[in-house]
Amino acid sequence: MKENSDQVGFTLIEVLAAIVVFAFGGLALYRLQASIIASNSFSSRLTQATVLAQERMESLMSLPYDHPLLNDTNDDGGGVTNRDTDADGVDDRGPDFNFGLNNTVDAIDRVVADGSATNATYGITYNIYWNIAVDQPMANIKTIRVIVTWRDNKDFLHRTFLTSMKAGTF
Repeated sequence: MKENSDQVGFTLIEVLAAIVVFAFGGLALYRLQASIIASNSFSSRLTQATVLAQERMESLMSLPYDHPLLNDTNDDGGGVTNRDTDADGVDDRGPDFNFGLNNTVDAIDRVVADGSATNATYGITYNIYWNIAVDQPMANIKTIRVIVTWRDNKDFLHRTFLTSMKAGTF
């Protein structure tokens, strides 16, 4: 009998090498997908925070110039002590005013995401702060800064803010 030396097929070593290469590729795709999901989650929360800041800014801007919500309750702009020393319209007292981390804001509100099935921000609490600086950057102008903060699943603090100016009557 004649032996056939032209056998076609894969050896066990070749099959194992292919499985290892495929496993590493699958692991890389899994890590990429996990990274994309985390980025998408952050983007959704940032969008929600920005929408909340815009809504609050619009509601404050729609108020009359002398409305109580537009009062400078912490005396940071144009008041007796004038804590706005660099005249940029924000409170200079405290190291973290610009991001609403201490008690130097004029008002605060909290919003919890509604948790509907289409809301990726379920369970996230957004803190909405705002500060009013009177006569900044010039007389008869109020500078309004709205700050929204939230913490992610790893307890990192994130924030976004908007600044606008409201003119009184001249």
